[in-house]
Amino acid sequence: MNTGDVLTGSEATDVILNGIYQVEDRLAQGGMGEVYKGRVIETGDPVAIKMILPQHAGNELMISLFRKEASVLHNLYHEAIVRYYVFSVDPVLQRPYLVMEYAEGPSLGGYIKAHGALSPKQHDRLRRRLAEGLQAAHAAGVCHRDISPDNIILVGGKIENAKLIDFGIAKATDSDETLIGSGLAGKMAYISPEQLGLNGGEVTAKSDIYSLGLVLAEAATGKALPMTGSQLSILEKRRSLPDLSEVPERIRPLICAMLAPNPEDRPRDMAEVAAWFDVEPLETTTMRPGQIRKSERQAARRAARKAKQQETRSRRWRRLIGAGVTVSAAMAIGAVVLMEPGLRDGFSLQRAEAAPIRLEPLHEQIVALEATVGATYDWTSRPFSYNGDKAGLILRVIGRIPPGLSFSHDGGISQIAGVPTENGTFSFLLDAESSEGLVAEQMVVFNVAAP
Repeated sequence: MNTGDVLTGSEATDVILNGIYQVEDRLAQGGMGEVYKGRVIETGDPVAIKMILPQHAGNELMISLFRKEASVLHNLYHEAIVRYYVFSVDPVLQRPYLVMEYAEGPSLGGYIKAHGALSPKQHDRLRRRLAEGLQAAHAAGVCHRDISPDNIILVGGKIENAKLIDFGIAKATDSDETLIGSGLAGKMAYISPEQLGLNGGEVTAKSDIYSLGLVLAEAATGKALPMTGSQLSILEKRRSLPDLSEVPERIRPLICAMLAPNPEDRPRDMAEVAAWFDVEPLETTTMRPGQIRKSERQAARRAARKAKQQETRSRRWRRLIGAGVTVSAAMAIGAVVLMEPGLRDGFSLQRAEAAPIRLEPLHEQIVALEATVGATYDWTSRPFSYNGDKAGLILRVIGRIPPGLSFSHDGGISQIAGVPTENGTFSFLLDAESSEGLVAEQMVVFNVAAP
């Protein structure tokens, strides 16, 4: 057996890790690792084994992030979170691996497809269990960042046994990196506004509240809210509350609060989500009718304010389009999202009001670029408008650009060029600073596809 190959079929069942774990069937594979079902040889207990892919086995950065995932999550224990047991390196395969609790059952997404919307009692059990588990994770300093129906396993097919899996892109709050790197995290259908750079772009526990709100809305209606589309559409849909008219009235105020575009308008923490109100035990409720009406009125007022703000923004946007903004040149350099002046969520712009010198991003404030592994790539652009001495303008990257590419700048012109070596999605900031002390930022979301 070539120990550098991916383990498949009967070959996998021949592998024993460190003389302790018997590898069985492969369950899944991602960009960083593969997950197998295995057993503890001495006891026969089932486990899940996550191994770094062979091509990354010698990558010290990958190994350190893998080890970090184990250390951060090893002491995190809650019934609603899959347990992390052991991190080790097999001396024969020379591949690092994690041993985790094996959670057997359908995903929440699969359950909803098969059975439709959850009953009120099921929904309350799911909400309370997941929120309490995430509260424990947040208290330990970990944000999940990839909450979706597919990352929730219903052990034994029971809602009350729901477990969150795949903390592989979780973010420790004392670090700027996710546990598998600094790339954009989260599935686009369930991603929070701040994960796209809006509202300051700081991803905290409030981001998990937003994503869980989308999951709970889907569980209550039997179908996902329409939060995807073009890059412009994805951003705009997160600037306002989605249409929640199909969400049952009893749970709508909570979903409304969880999906507030501004993190400050969401519930304080997951404990508040868990305790919002319960239908259990059985048919009774722990919230008095007056309290329910009050929460609904508060949610209605918040929604009215947001709708008014959105209409004001829409009028500004229509005026901007009517003024004949030219986008063809911008579109020539990639998939570009235009943001109206005054809606600079996630971007900083500082200058003295009386200063004649200006520094600000040009039309595009979030740029989406695409490349292919192994293919030569060259993106050259003047990303910032600056009427000062361009020799004194400093441009730099904050974050991680795709491996194989390099960044350079000259006289205000930036260039990202090279041959990408790794597929995935990467997000970073282009940061500009002038000799006058003015600063501005532009976000880049870079998708590198496999050949």
